[in-house]
Amino acid sequence: MVYATDLKSVVERHEGSSPSTPTNFILFPRKEKVMIKGISVLLAVLLLSFGCAQSMAVKQPGPLDRSFLIGGTPHSRVTAMLGPSYTSVKEEDSLEETYVYTDGGAKNSAGGKTARVILYTAGDLFTVFLSQIIWMPMELLMEGDKYSAEVEYVKNQEGKWVVDRAVETQLEGAGKRRVIVGNE
Repeated sequence: MVYATDLKSVVERHEGSSPSTPTNFILFPRKEKVMIKGISVLLAVLLLSFGCAQSMAVKQPGPLDRSFLIGGTPHSRVTAMLGPSYTSVKEEDSLEETYVYTDGGAKNSAGGKTARVILYTAGDLFTVFLSQIIWMPMELLMEGDKYSAEVEYVKNQEGKWVVDRAVETQLEGAGKRRVIVGNE
């Protein structure tokens, strides 16, 4: 068997042989083939894997649509949107619950997250994951703002709890605000 490490030597050897002479050319020796397969597998794993910053971006909460915090919204829908209540005070004809949650804001919309993941992955490929030193702290800046919502419920004609009044307060983040939804 003839080993050739470059295409030029393969062509030269092939031109010198007769058509009846079998030629078994191997472009790369066995060890090099194994190494090329290993590198190919490594590149595939790198392309398909997420770095820490990509994972953080995907897990960021998306923007919160507050349209459900209006009077008449069922208790179950509020709980489904905001998660379990932090505190709950139940009386005979009223229920008051406080929710603490994170609003990702527009920066964490599906398009924003996708663009960041693509940017982070491209940076990782070109810097062999050294760019994570930049991406991870940057992703920490993309965290959403913390809010608290105090929601008062009353029973409707069917006897189910519905929103009567909601007061939302921004706990952390830029431009703290307080929003009152429902009856004053």
